Amino acid sequence: MNNPLDVDSPEEDGPRSTTRTVVAGVLVCSLALALGIGYLISSQSPNMVDAGSTPTAPASVAAERPDDSGSPTQTGPTGGTSETESEGPPAGAPGETATAAPAESGATPGSGSTPTGEGVSGEPGQSDAELATVEQPVSEPVALGEPAVVTAGLTAAVSAMEAIEAEAFGIGEIAGPALRFVVTVENTSDEAVSLSNSVVNVEYGPESLPAVQLTGSGATEFPASVDAGASVSTTLVFSIPADQRDQIRILLNVEASSPIAAFVGAAPGEEG
Repeated sequence: MNNPLDVDSPEEDGPRSTTRTVVAGVLVCSLALALGIGYLISSQSPNMVDAGSTPTAPASVAAERPDDSGSPTQTGPTGGTSETESEGPPAGAPGETATAAPAESGATPGSGSTPTGEGVSGEPGQSDAELATVEQPVSEPVALGEPAVVTAGLTAAVSAMEAIEAEAFGIGEIAGPALRFVVTVENTSDEAVSLSNSVVNVEYGPESLPAVQLTGSGATEFPASVDAGASVSTTLVFSIPADQRDQIRILLNVEASSPIAAFVGAAPGEEG
């Protein structure tokens, strides 16, 4: 007769198998979960270290480099004498470039430096445009018919002045009483002198009113230059009322870098 204890009955074997299956499934899930968490931690650790820590490669290289005695240089949190500290922080260390750049560039306030390009009024080497903004001095006036020194080696004189009835030739010109005179420039230097920028102005009356220049009635253009040892002349016509010629002033401006030559006196009031 068989012992009933030696053979598992179907009622007992069924629940036991189900329990083992559930336990095995729980173990497998736990193991998988643990492996997944470990993988995530290991994959995130390098990024966390790169984002929040300072690169230590220069320090580790310096620590392995031997000093003059042949023993590795000791470095650590407490400092100590090392080649890295004696030579200064490694290139590219955080914060070093930002503090060094302002000290090396730019003028210190109060250093007295002057920006390049600022010139002194009338300084040699200025362009014609710059000299045009400088107020030119007027030389001591001379009488009509007398020579005046324009610059070294260059003199000028006013001659052959006469009263005429001028014709209107150019746009805006008005025919009427005018003065016609000749300006002669003599060059006693060894080089030719340019007259291309020469300008003649005339003022008349006690209030020094500007006279209007006319281009007709025998007027000629100013010569472009005067050769060394030579002289040139030009004829000029200015409209001036006949009753206001007791006091006229003729101003000759040859170049912006030289004083203005002035000629003063009384001019003929009537034609002929």
